[in-house]
Amino acid sequence: MIRVKRVYDPPSLQDGLRVLVTTFWPRGVRKTSVDQWIKALGTPKPLLNDYRHGALSFEAFAAEYRKFLKGEQQQKEITRLVDWAKAGDLTLLTSFRDLEHSHVIILRNVVEEQLTRTAP
Repeated sequence: MIRVKRVYDPPSLQDGLRVLVTTFWPRGVRKTSVDQWIKALGTPKPLLNDYRHGALSFEAFAAEYRKFLKGEQQQKEITRLVDWAKAGDLTLLTSFRDLEHSHVIILRNVVEEQLTRTAP
């Protein structure tokens, strides 16, 4: 199962592998509170700024972030997430306050789509 959480939320036994997927390390978070940090899957700063300042709707943001995820480095990292998800529970972490309108929801969907395609 792939979960999404804020990195500030307390860890739970159901989290499995905890992977931070932000470009920048969040303030006040200890390095030991996550298992992996994949900067390459964080939202690019210009895209994030446009979204946060209202220049993009969530739908436009999601479309642009999906385009970004097609990059070579991002595809390698998504493959790692798919492999980890196949092995057990996976929790994608972000510092966004509104999880339902953040990049981790889109990323989770992309990973789940790839899991479905690679399922036997």
